[in-house]
Amino acid sequence: MLSCPTSQAFQLIERSILDIFTSEPFLSECRRLQGEASCLICLRKENYVWWLSVGDCMLFLSHAELARWGQAMLNQRNFYEWIGRVNTFELSVPCYSSGRRQLRSGTSEIIMITDGFLDTGYGLNGIADVLQGRINMNKFFEMLHNESTVDSTTMIYWSVVNPKSAAIPSN
Repeated sequence: MLSCPTSQAFQLIERSILDIFTSEPFLSECRRLQGEASCLICLRKENYVWWLSVGDCMLFLSHAELARWGQAMLNQRNFYEWIGRVNTFELSVPCYSSGRRQLRSGTSEIIMITDGFLDTGYGLNGIADVLQGRINMNKFFEMLHNESTVDSTTMIYWSVVNPKSAAIPSN
């Protein structure tokens, strides 16, 4: 699917993932589980980012042009959405979010993170410090550790250099 043209790849991947999550064998296995989990899938192809999100996970895209507008979060965490024994894909209308964004020209940072960091007073301010380059990841996790977060925080962080031009207004 990733070898398809970008204009088709995200649609094929999203449909494939939804087919798995809504399949009877998958749902049947989930009914046997104890507990639930959130899910965040993100991929980049060429100068685009695609994601599918269920529950308490957040996705950030950091770029200087976006920062001027205060834009960094691509999705919103959603309480009461899960995959597991209680499963959003068992609902008559499954609840999840998905989206696509064009990367701006130059360097962008993509951050996928679980919600454990929000258990502290430092939470969103800390991730803002990371996104704006005021602190590094080690300092961020050290501060979380020092504040004794209740829930764990998992983060995946990577930089992308987009050599292509990005959309700009026509005026």
